[in-house]
Amino acid sequence: VLLIVNVASKCGFTPQYNGLAQLQTKFRDRGFTVLGFPCNQFLHQEPGDDASIKDFCVAKYRVDFPLFSKIDVNGPNAHPLYQHLKAARRGFRSRAAFKLLEIADRDQLLKPGMTVVDLGAAPGSWSQVLRERLGGAGIIVAIDLLPMDAVAGVTFIQGDFREDEGVAALETALAGRPVDLVVSDMAPNLSGIESVDQARSIHLGDLALEFALTHLREGGDLLVKVFQGSGLPEFQRSMGAHFEKVYVRKPKSSRDKSRETFLVGKRFHR
Repeated sequence: VLLIVNVASKCGFTPQYNGLAQLQTKFRDRGFTVLGFPCNQFLHQEPGDDASIKDFCVAKYRVDFPLFSKIDVNGPNAHPLYQHLKAARRGFRSRAAFKLLEIADRDQLLKPGMTVVDLGAAPGSWSQVLRERLGGAGIIVAIDLLPMDAVAGVTFIQGDFREDEGVAALETALAGRPVDLVVSDMAPNLSGIESVDQARSIHLGDLALEFALTHLREGGDLLVKVFQGSGLPEFQRSMGAHFEKVYVRKPKSSRDKSRETFLVGKRFHR
């Protein structure tokens, strides 16, 4: 069992170190561990460096559980661990949900009752957001190569969107309905060769765009993930030929080192 705690040496909750140290001593033999994450995010309650934090905790509270370097635990720069914990608390299957929420709010993508196609849906966090925002009248059809646990009110297809059979399965599920929004969180299996991975990412983006051009209603929107690099400007221009506006978005919840970026096409036209 892990107890993950935000700690600080100069705040009203600093005495919690004593209780945490006692828990660690009492239950360590039963597989229990406290993980302490100092945070200086709120009113400078942890001004020290790693060494001074450790010295303070050991000298004053006899802390012997692991202490990590200072991190943010809230807001757009929160450490990925805390983003994951926050997502889990809300019931989302991954922190990717916050990327969709941020972009959707900024670009006004989601409205109750929409028909939406979710490409690359597993493990299902985007489908969960869509279900939450679209309400009971919304129609969501999702596809992924990987299996996905059911999301209430979402029609899921385990299939290969790159193949005609996968696209045909989506069309069958849509039953001729025009689509209001296509979202794609598809990413290639990484080979470790940047040029290869980049080309595969752009190819998936092209496939998402091709599907959107065929199935979006007039005025519909497209959100698609691609990697930054070769081919991205050309892909952006391709979108620009079919949408009134195209925006490049890098959500705050996306890791700084990640090459992923998101393109939003607003108001599709033929």
